[in-house]
Amino acid sequence: MLNCLYTDEEEGFREEIRSFIKKEIEPHIEEIERGKFPRELLELLGKKGYLSMVHPKKYGGRGRGWIYETLLAQELGAANGALDMARGGTIILFGTPMLGFGTDEQKEKYLKPIIAGKKLGCIGITEPLVGSDTAGMQTTAVLDEAKKCWIINGEKRFITNGADADYICLFAITNKNVNAHQGMSAFIFHTDTPGFEVEKVYDLLGMHGTRTASLRFNNCQVPLENLLGKENQGFKILMDELDGERTFYSGTLRGIARSAFEVAVKYSTERVQFQRPIRQFEGVSFKIADMAIKLEVMKALLLRSARLCDLKVPATKEAAIAKVFTSDYGFEVCCDAVQILGGVGYTKDYPVERYMRDIKLGMIGAGSSEIMRFLIQREVYKEYLGKSTGNAYRFYSGEENALRENVREFVSREIYPHLDEIMKGEYSRQLIRTLGKQGFLGYTHPQKFGGLNKGWAQEAIIAEEIARASGAANMIRGASCLLFGKPIRKFGTEEQREKILSEIIKGEKIGCLGVTEPSAGSDVSAVKTFAKKVGNSYVINGEKRFITNGSVADYILVFALTNKQDPPRQSMSCIIVPTETPGFKVEKVYNLHGMQGINAAHLKFINCEVPAENRVGAENQGFQIMMDQFDTERLIFGTTMLGIMQAAFESAVKYSLERSQFGRQISQFEGINFKIADMAIKIEAASALILKASRLLDLGQKIPKLSAITRVFASDYGLEVCDDALQVLGGIGYTDEFVVGRLLRDVRLGKIGAGTSEILRFLIQREVYKNLKKNKS
Repeated sequence: MLNCLYTDEEEGFREEIRSFIKKEIEPHIEEIERGKFPRELLELLGKKGYLSMVHPKKYGGRGRGWIYETLLAQELGAANGALDMARGGTIILFGTPMLGFGTDEQKEKYLKPIIAGKKLGCIGITEPLVGSDTAGMQTTAVLDEAKKCWIINGEKRFITNGADADYICLFAITNKNVNAHQGMSAFIFHTDTPGFEVEKVYDLLGMHGTRTASLRFNNCQVPLENLLGKENQGFKILMDELDGERTFYSGTLRGIARSAFEVAVKYSTERVQFQRPIRQFEGVSFKIADMAIKLEVMKALLLRSARLCDLKVPATKEAAIAKVFTSDYGFEVCCDAVQILGGVGYTKDYPVERYMRDIKLGMIGAGSSEIMRFLIQREVYKEYLGKSTGNAYRFYSGEENALRENVREFVSREIYPHLDEIMKGEYSRQLIRTLGKQGFLGYTHPQKFGGLNKGWAQEAIIAEEIARASGAANMIRGASCLLFGKPIRKFGTEEQREKILSEIIKGEKIGCLGVTEPSAGSDVSAVKTFAKKVGNSYVINGEKRFITNGSVADYILVFALTNKQDPPRQSMSCIIVPTETPGFKVEKVYNLHGMQGINAAHLKFINCEVPAENRVGAENQGFQIMMDQFDTERLIFGTTMLGIMQAAFESAVKYSLERSQFGRQISQFEGINFKIADMAIKIEAASALILKASRLLDLGQKIPKLSAITRVFASDYGLEVCDDALQVLGGIGYTDEFVVGRLLRDVRLGKIGAGTSEILRFLIQREVYKNLKKNKS
């Protein structure tokens, strides 16, 4: 099972490299920006052993793999993107093909000095007719047997390090009688070879200092022994390095975006308008929240791609997704940073304009964002037609993968056949009983009370797979075993756990959570329901609304004030109210836009008398109990949205293969398959966030910022995925003949439930400013 978190050792390396950069690199940043090539800094990095993390110690590298490589890239990219581009050009673009296909003699002669920083390399692919498509390559290498060399003619352009490199990993056509993929070879080219010319050094929009050049080769003689790999193996060599290149580059881009974010956060605390810091305006602070969300996603996707590269398995889709997200959304982060700084952000007084210019290259280099989307959708269709899950299973244990298959089989047998009954609200009790018998109500609860005590990663798997069939079914389940069950487990008495929690876990009874009121939504301190202590009882008066399971529950966990003298947060208690209690009334069952069947109800309590022993936790501890709920509630609610968007995505992929227009499948039109790619990106991102959050919860950590980020991303982008799915289906998607219409209605609740997306953005930015001094973004 691959780790979706950074280890302590990896985090320690991040701090180590940050300290080195602050001392040795940052004083030279302005020189690079003015166009000075950072050769001395590359030599320094080589001398200190920070030039290469991926290459073996045998050749002077650290031999620590792609995780460390991307950590280094993030930190160097945060200091100066051009510096890390130059490093990547020599170590990754030149060094990786050398490591994979070079002879021992070539590695000794060329790789060692590159890693030491004594020599500089680059890669030569792009030409006037060759960008993402290498089929148009015109540079040729003709074998001259008499001279025992290859004669190279042609030109290359946009070559990072091209004006200063000592060696080029040069790709050229060696067989014109076949297509370029079959007739391309790779060579180690010395730039002191007669006939070689640096024709032009480009004046770039950003990434100043990389000395990106146009190169010309005029009858250049290359020794036979400088062929890299075998003759006509060039395309294979080229393809072999792409996953690593895109993963490394994603690290550089995230570093740039992170720096822009940090400048914006700091400036928003210092800049005062209308007598207050601009961070106190939601127009600014919500931008900060959205930037934090995107950076968190980048981090999760980058780590996922790097782990796969370290495993040495193909990661075409994951690397492309990481690259697209860090470049496209990283550019948005940098643009938002400029916007927050306003007029001064548009000057060179602050570095955010540089970050914006530098990161723009991310949408072009290492494969444009358009070609990345092409690759992503191609992998999606491969996986779909091959009935493959891709690499996702590698981040889960054998037990977790087996659970997923078990839940899928259960859903197929017990939920799909009853979807109509669930949507009508007629199946809740039978559903809960069936889930209880299967054990799917107790994965986070102790065995002593009938649970399995497996944790939140497995709970999230159950939620995702049930929600793929029916978001409502998982809402019904979660409201009972989690929203009601978790406070009982953590704060209830032994008697409450043995009697009530056990009934909930077995599916014998249904529970729900009673918080929301007409005056209390996101602001739970506005609760008006009051529980008056009378002898050994509480008499409860008030109302609750939008309560999932409200009309079918046996128990309601009611949050009510028990003290009118103190502020609500200090005078709220939590009380179990059986629904058979006299004075309890279901005032109304809402006719919802989506999530039909969850029996969301408006409830009234009129002089409801319950024993004092029904109180959960201490008197006036209710607010604490409620706050304890949020991390896990947001995780599972976000996971429900993931399941819904997965279902919409699968429906769109299937339909795009079946529907033909203009004589071909609509999946062959980029207007469709680019939508499929964007949907895949958002699903991969949501999955990565949810897994990370669940792993941290299983480690016992509090995750207020991450849980809010996870919920906002899964809900807001889940809505986009479902909307795109409906668009792919067109008119038929707008009917009830396909599920996507229902899925779009269901996922819309995601931006409202478990805290609105607006209140969660408020919480995210609050956590950002809390952690400002810690410098951990």
